[in-house]
Amino acid sequence: MTDQNRLTLDPTRPETLMEKYGIKRDAYYDRLKFLGIKHQKDSEHRCYLTDEQVNLMDELDLYIKENGKMEGFANNNSENNSGAMVKSEDTAIEQSSENIYVEPENPTDNLDVGQLIRKAAQLKARELATPDLVVRELANRMEEDDLPEDLKEKVSAVREAVNPKWTPGQLADTILAQYRSSRS
Repeated sequence: MTDQNRLTLDPTRPETLMEKYGIKRDAYYDRLKFLGIKHQKDSEHRCYLTDEQVNLMDELDLYIKENGKMEGFANNNSENNSGAMVKSEDTAIEQSSENIYVEPENPTDNLDVGQLIRKAAQLKARELATPDLVVRELANRMEEDDLPEDLKEKVSAVREAVNPKWTPGQLADTILAQYRSSRS
C-alpha cells in the first residue's frame, strides 16, 4: 500500500477545513490551487490533506485573516517550487527561488529587509495601539456607577458648573431687586 492510499487515523477532509475556515467550496479550491496542494486519497478514494498540508492551509488562513488577501503569502507553494522544506526551530519555511528562505552562509541575502522592517513595525504598532483601543472600549461600556468615588465627585462638580442651580431669569430678577432697593 502506498503512502497516498494509506488511511490515517483521523484524516482531515475538505469539508472539515471549509467549516474550520468559514469558507465555501470555491474559496477552498482557490486556496489549494494557490498553494499548489493536491489532495491525497485514501483506500476508499476519499480526499484528505496531510498534516503538513493542513499546517500550510492554516498559515494561509491566518495570513488572509490578517491581510484580507492571499497575495503576498510567503509560503506560496507554486507549481515551480521543489517543495523542499527547511525546518527552523518551530516553523517550516518553503525553500525555492521565488520564496524567502534563510541562506546558511549569508542569512540576509534572500531577505527583503524593508518588508521585514515594515512587518515588524506593523506588529509593534498593533502592540502599542491595542491597550489604548481596549481602554477606549472599556470606557465606552462603563456607566457612572462603575467610576471610583473621586471621579464621580469630579463628574458632579462639572455638571454643577455647566448646569447652575439658577436660571438667567432668576439672576436678572435678583439683580434688578438689588438695584431697585439701592435706589430707594
